[in-house]
Amino acid sequence: MRKLALVLLLAVAGLGVAAQEKYANPVIDRDWPDPTIWEAEGVYYTVATGMRTILTSTDLVHWTDSGKAPLSEAARAKAREAGRNFWAPDVVFLAGRWMLYLTCYNSDKDCGIFAFSADKPDGPFEFIGKITHSTDTGIKDTIDPEVVRDPDSGQVWLFFGSVGSQHRVKLNPEGTALAEGAVYEHTAGLKIDDNPSRTKVFEGAYLHRHGLWWYLFVSGGNYGDGSYKIRVGRSRTLDGEFLDREGHPLTEGEATLLLSSDPEDTFYGPGHNGEIFTDRRGQDYMFFHCHNRASGSRSRFTFLQRLFWDAEDWPYFAGGKVQAEDVAPDLAEPAYWLGADISSANGRTARGETFKSFTGEREYELTTLLRELGLNAVRYRVWVNPRRWTRPGAPEEPNPSHAGMCDKEDLLQNCLRAKDLGMAIMVDFHYSDTWADPKHQPIPAGWMGHDYETMKQDLYNHTVEVLQYLKDNGVEPKWVQIGNETRNGLLWNAARLAPGETQDPNNVRVAEHMGHSKLDPAQYAGFIDAGHRAAKSVFPDVITIVHLDNGYDQAMYDWNLGLLEQYGAQYDMVGMSLYPYWAAKEGGRDDADGVIADCIRNILHVYERFGKESMIVETGFEVSPTDEAVTEESYRQFATSIRESRDRTQGHCHGVFYWAPESSPRGGYSLGAFNVDNRPSKIMQAYVEAAAAR
Repeated sequence: MRKLALVLLLAVAGLGVAAQEKYANPVIDRDWPDPTIWEAEGVYYTVATGMRTILTSTDLVHWTDSGKAPLSEAARAKAREAGRNFWAPDVVFLAGRWMLYLTCYNSDKDCGIFAFSADKPDGPFEFIGKITHSTDTGIKDTIDPEVVRDPDSGQVWLFFGSVGSQHRVKLNPEGTALAEGAVYEHTAGLKIDDNPSRTKVFEGAYLHRHGLWWYLFVSGGNYGDGSYKIRVGRSRTLDGEFLDREGHPLTEGEATLLLSSDPEDTFYGPGHNGEIFTDRRGQDYMFFHCHNRASGSRSRFTFLQRLFWDAEDWPYFAGGKVQAEDVAPDLAEPAYWLGADISSANGRTARGETFKSFTGEREYELTTLLRELGLNAVRYRVWVNPRRWTRPGAPEEPNPSHAGMCDKEDLLQNCLRAKDLGMAIMVDFHYSDTWADPKHQPIPAGWMGHDYETMKQDLYNHTVEVLQYLKDNGVEPKWVQIGNETRNGLLWNAARLAPGETQDPNNVRVAEHMGHSKLDPAQYAGFIDAGHRAAKSVFPDVITIVHLDNGYDQAMYDWNLGLLEQYGAQYDMVGMSLYPYWAAKEGGRDDADGVIADCIRNILHVYERFGKESMIVETGFEVSPTDEAVTEESYRQFATSIRESRDRTQGHCHGVFYWAPESSPRGGYSLGAFNVDNRPSKIMQAYVEAAAAR
């Protein structure tokens, strides 16, 4: 995942790789076939065929035996009743529980897939029951479960099968049983009766989403010798037809070769790949098992290897062979984050909108493109109920333009896409049914008329509800923003002004001021504190952020943060907006470099005065479709903002987030960073350069 215009991105990739250490394969030097790997709170876990113990790691390379049995004694006894052998486990997080799917096998006509669950990632897993069985399906070798939840639809799928060909079937939302009316569908491979050589008989299904596509990785050949190989096909959707690179359906036994071995190779018979993980640099790694001729045994060891993507978004391994050593994953948390607010990403994807490389030769889903340009963090806003937004004082009415935008379901879809790419996530609570900023903080329609204590509880409950929903679906944000640009507070409705009267933040006339920072500073602080406590109740380690605009205005920060200090509001970090464009348009500041310099000084001041770290959580610079000089100057200003906030704040600024970089002047917003043809403008090169310097 390292491409720009070819030469530039290859140079960036080379810089990143040179700084990393190497490791030797196999990473699990013991019999560990058909591995499944999962992660929770920075710890990686794995179990394999045989289900003997759980191994753990913090770097994906060095693994330790935890000494813990994956199944409770009661669950193991139940599994033994179903089959003598335990094969090809799969562990996923669904509906707030860790789910284990396991093949219990007696023979090719007497085998099935059974479900287990645990409250903790390291178990022990308890028996739930049968999902499906060869006696139900009529399919020989109803084995090798792969369960995946479609983040766009919420549908849970089970992919499975081997010598009787591969199939898929829908599960219920909890993943504990087949969905009502579920139908088995053939997805890949031939039956062994039709291809005794097994070259077109596929097993070990693994699903992975990358950009615009879902990829179905399969293994074909005899798992005990060098004929075993990893192959792949892809589909736009999980319920679509998977095709190989030449357009052949995988159901015909065709699939694009990905990883193989030669008869003389030390490592031979790679297959039955496990998970794909993305490191902090955006590099993908795949697990698989493989024989090691040097071991003198028939054991299948677990290997880890970098996975790349070509210009047409097909995966490949360097040389198409198993590597004896490779560059180690970079899992260290960066000191400085490169991010963007792309709250529209899911909506754009749903509309079929795609984005392009700098050269325009390749199409991307937005999040994938930004990851490839070097970004490692994303920010998403969430509204309380965008379907109920109304003008203050007007009767409740639907707002079709907001329907489906920025609610918790939309937020989850965006977050899952970012999580798949290994990106850190910031959730921006607006505490409104629509946009919230210094001039607008409309109280949600469902909270109107509530007194202060009730509304504070509303805010607390809403924060918990949204974050618990993310947690139940396996998403853990790194940051939670308590309100959006709350210079003038939050949860207040402006009154209608008299003809000719202008809005004056120093003399606001309000119908319901509630949390206005000038009129009700104690209540403003109370709302911030309630949001902080709510976020910590779900994610104790999450970083809470108070977000103010005009990052260059030290006096305003002293006043607003001073109120929070005076009234005892708790929060962790300060988020700043930095827009030299608006400083000129609305603040009379024509010196962009001076505005940036004042923001840098303010970051240092906020740390010295309040002991708080900062991030620039919003910025943007003008892009012009007709004047290259304007865009070039914006690139210079953005690159300066990154460099100065990273290098001249003594480590007290932790990153920068561009607001809606995917926007172009075509849409009426001139502070995006893309051209009208959905290609990145020169402004985005500042990210590429900053990523290379990490």
